[in-house]
This record gives sequence, C-alpha cells and structure tokens, in this order.
Amino acid sequence: MARLQWAADKPSGAAKQYLEAVCRFLGTDPGAIARIQKAGGVEDMHAQAVRIAASIPRKFAKSEDVDQALDALGEAASAQLACADGESRSIQAQLGAAVYLLCHALALEKQRLDEAFQTALKLIASFHALGIRYLADGCAVLILDHHMSQPEARMHIASAAISSLDSSDLVRSQTLLRSYNHSFEEPWSRFLATVVDKTIDADVDWMSSRAMDEWSDVRLNSPQDSQRVCELIQAALLKHVEPYIWYTPAPFCSK
Repeated sequence: MARLQWAADKPSGAAKQYLEAVCRFLGTDPGAIARIQKAGGVEDMHAQAVRIAASIPRKFAKSEDVDQALDALGEAASAQLACADGESRSIQAQLGAAVYLLCHALALEKQRLDEAFQTALKLIASFHALGIRYLADGCAVLILDHHMSQPEARMHIASAAISSLDSSDLVRSQTLLRSYNHSFEEPWSRFLATVVDKTIDADVDWMSSRAMDEWSDVRLNSPQDSQRVCELIQAALLKHVEPYIWYTPAPFCSK
C-alpha cells in the first residue's frame, strides 16, 4: 500500500487522506471510524471497534497482509494524534483514539495478542500525552479483558486504580479493582481495594492506625513477582495515609 507523505503546509489534510486510504485498503469507509469516535467512553468505543473489525470485508490471505493492515492503522492513528497538537478536544485527537481502538480490535480478531497489547499501551500513552487521564485509566479495562497473560498487565491495572484514586475518581478505581479481584485476586489487589473502600467510607481510624500494619503483612507475604506492583502501591499508600497518621483530633472536653 502506497504511503502518503505528509504535506508540511497541510498536515491535517494529509492525515485525513491517509486515513481514507487505509479505510479503502481495508474495504470499509471513513464513517466507520466516526462511529467509533462517537460511541462514548473507552468500553463503548472498543465494543463498536470490535463490531467493525469483525465486519471488515477485506480477506487477509497471508500473515503479511495482517501485518500491513495493523501497521497502516497504527500510522493513521499516529498521524491524527500528531495533528492534534496536544489539544485533547480536537477532532484529530478523537479520530486518533478511534483508529487505535480499531487497530486493537483487528489485532484481537486476527489473534495477534502481542500486537493488540502494544496498541493498547500506545493508546494509553496517547491519552496521557493529551492530558486525558480518565480515558487512559479507562483503558485498563481493555487490559483486564484481553491481556492478563502479559507480564506487565498487573502493573497497568494497579497504576490505573491508583491514578483514579489520586484524581478522586473513587468509583472507577473501586469498579476496576472489583473486576480484577473477581478473577485474579491477589493480596496486593485485595488490600488496594480496601484502601479505596476505606477512603470512600472516610475511615480515619483504619487509615491512621491499621493501614500501614496491614500493608506490611501483605507485602511480606506477597510473591517475588509482585514486588514491582507492591513498590507502586507503597508510594501511593504513603501519599494517601500520611495525612491521617499525622492528624490527631483534639480531645473532647466537657464542663
């Protein structure tokens, strides 16, 4: 497939033309990308992308054809995001995310799990670069649903849960950890879920007197392959628990 050279004077126009060319290559229309873009949050967008990936009319006779399609979609997404110029609300940013999600869905459709995982990471990095942290955290659902066999998967789940906690999006953090614990519960994830629950309940007593002791037991009993995740949680825990430890309420006095 011939690659379009981005025009220095009209980069967004060239990116649009390249995206249209990729859609023709796949046998679909640019409207498919727009349908993904308008679907809503990450989960709804990805569900739409999965439907579109399954209906792509092009037949991939060889493995190289799949490689070419995934490379082309990745380049089209990168081109759109490059034209977004860091503006999260721009149409280019939205289209870039939609194309990455289609690339991820197509990789899953063709059983290219490593490529799908790398595409999910690129999407997460793109959302972070655009300052859309809640969408980056939302991408953890893709990893939870499709990529838990990847060595780095747990780090991304923990990071997204902590990021949501940091931004006071407690419901997202709680939902993600409950989903993780439903199938993959580990000491660290059970404890982190407790931290979120106690934060929601504003349980000052637990935060100030028991949290660090319980965490010490969890870390001591965690397997070696969980140590990097534990280090991530340790840093987050100090940030969230320290204010409770240093807070000593004035004694109640009655006359």
